[in-house]
Amino acid sequence: MEKSQRKRGPDHLLILVHGIIASPSDWTYGEAVLKKRLGDNFFIYASSSNIYTKTFDGIDVAGRRLANEVLDVIQKMAGLRKISFLAHSLGGLFARYAISILYSTAMKDASQSAACIAPTTGGSEKLECTSGLGAIAGLEPINFITLATPHLGVRGKNQVGL
Repeated sequence: MEKSQRKRGPDHLLILVHGIIASPSDWTYGEAVLKKRLGDNFFIYASSSNIYTKTFDGIDVAGRRLANEVLDVIQKMAGLRKISFLAHSLGGLFARYAISILYSTAMKDASQSAACIAPTTGGSEKLECTSGLGAIAGLEPINFITLATPHLGVRGKNQVGL
């Protein structure tokens, strides 16, 4: 089975999202380690749509850019079935926003994921995810990992205390 998987290529997309005033090169070491540990079944992609000062454009703008970038990667890579995100700092907020845009309760194509099946009753054309989680850009969501991400915001002079 391993030989057939190598011929098909990776089926799991891992998106790496950097933090504020950063670039994909900040993931160089981490990407190399992940490739070595995860193997050929993963396509590891360090996002580049929100580099350096583009991180100041706001979570909504940067999140939309990231969502578009993820869709572009998925279109170029045939055979992807799963998706995961690993994000650092502000990149975690960008990724969370992008996921909200890319989220769907149904898969677009049954061949894209083994986790989704055609319903057995009625004539509905919708496909259902057996995981009950829905899909991210038509792929089965596996992991959403953030490191040092301020999901609850940050404390500052002019902010309400937590």
